[in-house]
Amino acid sequence: MILNALYRPYIYENEINDFGLADTIGSLVSVIGFCFFIWGLKDYSNIEKNKQIILVTIIYAFVWEFLDM
Repeated sequence: MILNALYRPYIYENEINDFGLADTIGSLVSVIGFCFFIWGLKDYSNIEKNKQIILVTIIYAFVWEFLDM
């Protein structure tokens, strides 16, 4: 959310072509960052990590689109 609040306006104001990164940075960073945070709290198997990635991505997609950010 911080990147969306700071990076996106900066890119748009200065008309910098970042190949669409300003529009997708929140989605790319948030899911990965959240998964690494959770994995740092406890050891998980690779199967469990894959399940968590899928679950968090699905939940995040619905919440993010609902908030329209």
